[in-house]
Amino acid sequence: MYDITIYPNTIAPWFSQVFAGLYELQKNNKAKLTVSTEFEYPELVDGTSLALDVKELGTGKTLSILIDLSDNRNLSKPKVIDWFDVIVKRSYYQPQIDRLPQHSRHKIIPYGINLNCGSPEIPILRLFTLHHLLRLRFKSAAINRRRFKLQHQLRFLFYLSKNNLSLHEADFMGPPDSHTRHDIFFVTRLFESPEKDLTDFSRERIELVKALKKEFGSRYHGGIVRNQLSEYYCPKNILYSKISRRQFTTTLKESDIVISTLGVGESNPWKLGEAMASSRCIVSEPLRFELPVPLKEGKNIITFKTIDDCLIACEQLLGDPELVRHIKEDNWNYYNEYIKAERLIERALIDSFLVNAKKEEDSLKKINYDKFGNESMVVGEERNIV
Repeated sequence: MYDITIYPNTIAPWFSQVFAGLYELQKNNKAKLTVSTEFEYPELVDGTSLALDVKELGTGKTLSILIDLSDNRNLSKPKVIDWFDVIVKRSYYQPQIDRLPQHSRHKIIPYGINLNCGSPEIPILRLFTLHHLLRLRFKSAAINRRRFKLQHQLRFLFYLSKNNLSLHEADFMGPPDSHTRHDIFFVTRLFESPEKDLTDFSRERIELVKALKKEFGSRYHGGIVRNQLSEYYCPKNILYSKISRRQFTTTLKESDIVISTLGVGESNPWKLGEAMASSRCIVSEPLRFELPVPLKEGKNIITFKTIDDCLIACEQLLGDPELVRHIKEDNWNYYNEYIKAERLIERALIDSFLVNAKKEEDSLKKINYDKFGNESMVVGEERNIV
């Protein structure tokens, strides 16, 4: 049982999984939640991180935890990292973490697969109101902060009005044996670079869609989402009509094989979590960022590095329906164990307390070493000095 204080410095819709997990824990009597309007962490008003103070009622131990859902490998400012006992990071990249000071790197753990899903347990109006009260306090205190972008506000208003951004977890879930209409499904969109040209990965997506249509014909369903950018850069025959998130989710659950490419900043995409929730067979680019429990090659995903690799993987799966069935079942089990909002947040809390306990243990051993001035104790191992 946890006593958790939430500081709603962000109500961006991509934190819906976090809020869903927290409020599902409260519903099941695993947590007691309090939402605070105190500006404990004024520099976090950036839409990508959420601060929690957590007390483990069984032991009385307390932790300050930062959940960082930014979709790149960047880390918070050093002083922000020092504010918290544990950082739970979505884009967990070990080489970047290894460059941190020793006392910082051990407090950062991977978040897992992000899924933009809601829950009927989330008190949306209350969080929205408290969030803006908090911002007014920031403003009145003349604290230097980054302006909350209009697009974030608009997205949350969509969420608030139960538009496509407010899909609940049950809307994504589909059992492995559900009826399907499509063999291969891949819908994607294009992004511009700061120079108003297509990004490299947008160009690669265009070529991938062309190859899938040529190789598999009617067995492939999807294309490039139609908008002003795609109409300028793409042949008309690979464009896909505008699709709502609910329509996308429905089509996803009606497909056997789903292709997943990396997101902006090489992030693990929302599409990956959506495909896992619907227990689809996934053909994916190799993930750049680590997960608490890795996806296994041939068991959860089939990875590809080139377009030819992707075509070969799809061809092999189409010829092996038994393998497709097994991957679907494994992904359904993985989702329910590691991605489902309540389980993900509960595991993040458990791992946070374990990591902090290990840090305290190592610190104690180091203190003993310094105190006695000899090697009576070394980190991770005890040995006697004769």
